[in-house]
Amino acid sequence: MEKSQNHNVTSGKYGFGWNPFKALKKLAYFLPIILPLPSGVSARIFRLYGVKIKNPDRLFIGYNVWLDSSAPSFIEIGEHVILGAGVKVIAHSAPTFLMKDQISSVRKPVLIEDGVLVGVNSVILPGLVIGKCSVIAAGSVVTQDVEPYSIVGGNPAKLLKKIEPEALEVD
Repeated sequence: MEKSQNHNVTSGKYGFGWNPFKALKKLAYFLPIILPLPSGVSARIFRLYGVKIKNPDRLFIGYNVWLDSSAPSFIEIGEHVILGAGVKVIAHSAPTFLMKDQISSVRKPVLIEDGVLVGVNSVILPGLVIGKCSVIAAGSVVTQDVEPYSIVGGNPAKLLKKIEPEALEVD
């Protein structure tokens, strides 16, 4: 009777294996997206994967928020930021297999500065800076930088109103 063979978890039948620990780590990245976890827990999980979060305790992440899993280190989020439910922050784009010769892959940083409110189901595209204390209306698609102290909305997002910084001072 032959002895059973020892199988290494990192080498499979065809030379590339399946590592259960790596798979669990990837699955953990999607927990804040699919489960209604407390905001601080979601922030810490995203931070673990490379999203640059200034202070996880001063960040509110709504349900089903997606921070680009292909380029998490390209996303930076300041303090006192609110990301409403369903927000998508994209830091990369990649062409389909058929278009790879005509279109190149892009990875650009996204910076969300302090005091920003991003409304429900908004999309922030790669390479943008969302200025301090600005507001992005629900359902907006942000295609260009947002100036500090401004309100933008629409598809594509356009300036709706400027906010007076003095009006935001707390006594």
